[in-house]
Amino acid sequence: MDYIVFSAIYACRAGWRTITLSYDIACQYFKNLKRRMADPTFPEHLRLDHHHVRVKPAIPKFHLPAHQEK
Repeated sequence: MDYIVFSAIYACRAGWRTITLSYDIACQYFKNLKRRMADPTFPEHLRLDHHHVRVKPAIPKFHLPAHQEK
């Protein structure tokens, strides 16, 4: 998943500073993203710190009830 997402961001990054990534499990996906990107097996050219791009998570509306207190 990481390789696919960040390959697409890399291909379209021209001048972008912030990218909003809407994903139904963004709450889980972004938890260890920095750790996964620091892994030596993750391609260095896809790491965001090299491009000064910020990726913001967004959770689609249908997933929000899972995050609300009853």
